[in-house]
Amino acid sequence: MGFFALLIAIALLFNRPGDWHPILTGLPLFQIAIIACLASSWGKCTNYLRSVSAEKTPVTICVLFLFGMVLVSSLANPTSSFEITIDFLKACVLYLLAVSLVDSPPKVSTFLNGIAISIFFVGLLMVLDYHTSLFGTVRPEGGGQEFRAEALGGKNFDANDTSALLVLAIIIFLANAIDAQSIVMRVLWIVTMAIACHGMQLANSRAGFIALLIGIGSYLWIRWGNKGLKWGVLLVPLGAAVIATDRMVDLSAIKTGTGQSRLQFWSIGLSLFFNNPIVGVGPGEYENQIGKACHNSFIQAYAELGCLGGALFVVAFFSSVKLSYLTRRKYTNDELADTQVPSAIFIIPALIIAYITSISTLNQVYACHTYLILGLSTIAASVFGLFDGEAQTPYRASLIASLGKTTCVFIVMMYVICLVFVRW
Repeated sequence: MGFFALLIAIALLFNRPGDWHPILTGLPLFQIAIIACLASSWGKCTNYLRSVSAEKTPVTICVLFLFGMVLVSSLANPTSSFEITIDFLKACVLYLLAVSLVDSPPKVSTFLNGIAISIFFVGLLMVLDYHTSLFGTVRPEGGGQEFRAEALGGKNFDANDTSALLVLAIIIFLANAIDAQSIVMRVLWIVTMAIACHGMQLANSRAGFIALLIGIGSYLWIRWGNKGLKWGVLLVPLGAAVIATDRMVDLSAIKTGTGQSRLQFWSIGLSLFFNNPIVGVGPGEYENQIGKACHNSFIQAYAELGCLGGALFVVAFFSSVKLSYLTRRKYTNDELADTQVPSAIFIIPALIIAYITSISTLNQVYACHTYLILGLSTIAASVFGLFDGEAQTPYRASLIASLGKTTCVFIVMMYVICLVFVRW
């Protein structure tokens, strides 16, 4: 019951009925699904929380403390919107439900496919709207105006957010097509992947295109090593040539276009952090104070939540990559395993790497789907036995030391990038 409710909640997160028909507007269906899921899974969630530790569940520790920092920063900055704190609470609850309920290999597969299919319908509706004006979108005539489709009019996700999500679906569909046992299923997964790719074309996001290349390349390398990387070098550019638009491959934007403006927003975010290093300017206050979005979730976390909040967000993703990689390495080298290695072992780290690439130019610190992706590594480590037998710790140093080192390295790196590339 709880797992089924979780899948419904995920479907409602990405496809809100209120955006399809006005009569459904305002109905809190996602909140109802989350509450129902939590009520039916309370025991599993509390049992999971009792087992949390910095050694085995570092991502969960980071997420829990990050919520504390969001709350502290919100209280310390009365002008910030408390609604963002409430929204972030929903994201944390969704994370907790995912890591508590997805507790077996079949559920991992179903969970990944549930995410991919939910995102697919976002892309499908974009494609239908573009070709049939299903939701009233008017295409520019004459080809003189750049067209960028948004998910259901942008009420849920703008073009860049939509592209970041479609990248995740494409990677999952690609893996499913490779592993399909029948021609029918392989064709089905290829068709869904093609539709999602067309949705990416309509979103026309440069960052999404880069994330797709990095995500697919990561998947091929994680799965087949150097052999997969060689095939990727040969085949990925061919696929990219089919998907790519002029905007996606326009590298001049880093000097004069949107790429340069985003680098300037990064620099402003660093300035806000240096002026408010303890608790930041408050959740959502970057956009309120500057009038534009930060366009880098990691810098946004430092600017709005301060040193500890930013470090927790960055370390959560670093831990997620580390956990998923250790899980893949342990499982494939386990001589006692007598079953086929689940595809999820290879998909999950690729998804996390692709999403990190995407949110490096987006604002997704408080988004629910961010914490769904973060939870994948914790799920994989638990389900696929990373800590069975001899415990492996993602860090040689303590989590606190990792937070400090991460802050120093990240801030210096971003400062140097801004110093070199920003043109005022």
